[in-house]
Amino acid sequence: MKKSRLPSEVDFLAQIADLKKVDYKNTLILTALIDLLVEKELISRHDVIHKAQVLDAELENSISEKLTLPQH
Repeated sequence: MKKSRLPSEVDFLAQIADLKKVDYKNTLILTALIDLLVEKELISRHDVIHKAQVLDAELENSISEKLTLPQH
């Protein structure tokens, strides 16, 4: 008798849905925090965008360096 893959596929899809929900909630919280900080004039949107670009570039450089290291 062939074992059905349906339960494992359903479980996998449920896990993806859970991750999407977590991602949405994290994005919502970050947006709320940024909006509050901007409203209170503690930071500007430009500051946030600039910092995100800097962090992204640093991460890209770090990944590139790790990928180009000689293998032993």
